[in-house]
Amino acid sequence: MEEIRKCYKQKFNKNWYSDSELGIWIEEPDDNSHTAYCKYCKCYLSGSKSIMLRHGQTPKHKQGLEHAERQALARAQQELTHKGKPKMTNKESKNSLLVPKKRLNMDTVRNAEMRLCAYVAEQNLPLTIMDTLPGLLKALDPDSEVLQHIQCSHTKTGYLMKNALADDTLNSLSKKLQSNFFSLIIEDAQKFLTLIARYYNEDIRDVEDSFLNILDVENSWNSMEVFQAIMSFLGRIEVPVSNLLALSQYNSSTCTDPPSQRLIELNQYVYVPGCVYDSFHLCASEACKELPTPLEDLCNDIFKFTHKKKPTKRVPELKRIQNIFNVNFRNSQKLSNTNRISIFKVVERIVENWDSLLSYFETSARTTVEDREEKAETILQTLRNPIIKAYFLFLNFFLPSTKNLTHESLNTNNCLPALLSSLEDQLKTILKYYMQPIYVDQTPISSLNPEENRYFLQLDEMYFGPDVVTLKHELDPMFYNDFHDFQVRCLNFYVEFCRQLLKRVDFTDDVLKNLLNTGTSLSSTTGDLVLFNMAERSTAFC
Repeated sequence: MEEIRKCYKQKFNKNWYSDSELGIWIEEPDDNSHTAYCKYCKCYLSGSKSIMLRHGQTPKHKQGLEHAERQALARAQQELTHKGKPKMTNKESKNSLLVPKKRLNMDTVRNAEMRLCAYVAEQNLPLTIMDTLPGLLKALDPDSEVLQHIQCSHTKTGYLMKNALADDTLNSLSKKLQSNFFSLIIEDAQKFLTLIARYYNEDIRDVEDSFLNILDVENSWNSMEVFQAIMSFLGRIEVPVSNLLALSQYNSSTCTDPPSQRLIELNQYVYVPGCVYDSFHLCASEACKELPTPLEDLCNDIFKFTHKKKPTKRVPELKRIQNIFNVNFRNSQKLSNTNRISIFKVVERIVENWDSLLSYFETSARTTVEDREEKAETILQTLRNPIIKAYFLFLNFFLPSTKNLTHESLNTNNCLPALLSSLEDQLKTILKYYMQPIYVDQTPISSLNPEENRYFLQLDEMYFGPDVVTLKHELDPMFYNDFHDFQVRCLNFYVEFCRQLLKRVDFTDDVLKNLLNTGTSLSSTTGDLVLFNMAERSTAFC
């Protein structure tokens, strides 16, 4: 049996008000059962626009129009008589009545809709705001014909952004990049690549970052396929690779040596550094592998115990104990593989709440004897181990310095020379924790070898933080051997961190050396000054 096709019912279109044939007599009906209302014939109409036009040619409608003209002429003559002005002739009155309303320029309405879409994009507002914003504007100014004709919901807003604003912005930006040097900043994710262009904008006479595009990628793509997608996009917008000054990228498997070498073959002057922020995280991650695994297990067990099972009961109990120790309540943090500063927060929370956590798990171990899978007793024994506490005190001493460097690399107010100077000072400070200061001070930064054991200090002379020194004086002799192992592991931590840092930052690089020596980098020519300004503001192109 064939399905009965549902008939479409025409609704009133407000654009008919601006129509030269319909605007003088058509009105919107009071109910939804009809399409329009004829104010001359005083009848309701249903159907499409063609039916409305046919109604305007019927004898009944023409008679109603003539009757309305006669009434309008009589009223006009009466008003002019009272004011002492000559009466209007029938021809003049008829012409004044039949002059249609001024037709609304729909380009003005479209321009208003585009401006609203641009405002939503500029302010990073949700598209759903356009479901209510046009209605608010109409209510604010009912007399504005432009506002009354705006019809732009979130669906239309998304369409205009994607197919109008995006294309226009990309064309404008590509024209600037075709005639200017620029750096390309890449942020990779699992399914797409975000491209940011950094260039000198002559309009504002400053370096500017502009969103370029998002490229869809497959999880199975290798580094060369990603590189080819980027080069294909630059070719599609007709931007020459010779204008590319630098390519900033995360130190991931999709941004390794082969694409960088291929890019240098296309443009020998391009500079391809690694991401400073990502480098600091990787250095700390590699160094943490020298520490025992129970540290990570303890962090995960504390979070799981307090938040995974019975959180409505255990979190208030932890808060009560923290109040007894006069510690501000702060929930336990979870180690995250994506949040790269989570390790700093986790260690900080555990150290500042060590005593309250110890008391909390002592209470939990007594009340959960029959519930062994909750690991309260295991966590308690780990917290009672002074060597485990020494590791956390050491990390709480060392990691903030790395965190500060990470935040400094993300601070757009800092220029690249200042960042590298801070990096050099921090590296020498760490080396002095376990190496002879004379060797560190008298050796050029590019020649320092963090693994040169000839210049190592004695284990007891190495510095692992003030809290570790205090703990050592209070340590029970039965833990001396374990503390010696702690010192060896922390020494390996220092060595690995410095080795990874020197591996990722090439202090012999001519670009970095010239940036560090700003006196020799400046040139009298305007072009060189612009290039130096771009490099100075680049913050390692990251």
